[in-house]
Amino acid sequence: MSQASAANMTALQEGKGEIAFVQTDIAYYATEGKLMFDGKKIDTISALGALYPETVQLVTTEATGIKTYADLKGKKVSVGAPGSGTYANAEQLLEIHGLTMDDIKAQNLDFGESTDGLQSGQIDAAFITAGTPTGAVEALNATTKVNIVGVDAGKADELIAKYPYYAKDTVKAGTYGIAEDTETVSVLAMLAVKKELPEDVVYAMTKAIYDNTDKISHDKGRFIKAETGLDGISIDIHPGAQKYFDEKK
Repeated sequence: MSQASAANMTALQEGKGEIAFVQTDIAYYATEGKLMFDGKKIDTISALGALYPETVQLVTTEATGIKTYADLKGKKVSVGAPGSGTYANAEQLLEIHGLTMDDIKAQNLDFGESTDGLQSGQIDAAFITAGTPTGAVEALNATTKVNIVGVDAGKADELIAKYPYYAKDTVKAGTYGIAEDTETVSVLAMLAVKKELPEDVVYAMTKAIYDNTDKISHDKGRFIKAETGLDGISIDIHPGAQKYFDEKK
């Protein structure tokens, strides 16, 4: 989703829309002009609210013996393309566990290439940022025993303190056949809007979404809640949305 998020932020900046789906981390990079935005800050956008998690999954197989982040040292690990959201997720999670890209044999693969590489044994682990269950990982699990590596105790809080566009997340037992709940983090899909939109309009939009989540038929609707609507938001909240969330406190 990160490439689409970057394109959506640029489209809003260029006046090609007034509201768009983006990821919380990409929204932050856009407003700061970091990574794929290469110094070009997008300053006309604010947040309406967070929707559902895009889970940062460190996927490996039982055959590798990898159980913790420390076990990644010297291993071939897919981290996505340099400058991508997945690459940044990988870099930041490695950092919080005392590792760098130099400690692993980084492979710049997409999701499909990553799961193919895990199946063939060409790589040992892969960072995949996507909603769970992720189709490519489910397909891998059909032929290969999958493990999800959790973050070390206390590291999620440490990561969020440094990079507030993350939120705590859990890959539930049974997902991909894993035996136990596995603690990790997520970035979140969110709605971004033009700052110039009137407060009453954005308030009405926010209220319409978060007061009617029971009417959302898509499976992701179960994650959309007013009480988590500000999770992972690290850019300015539109005053109309802020008014709605203040009323819910």
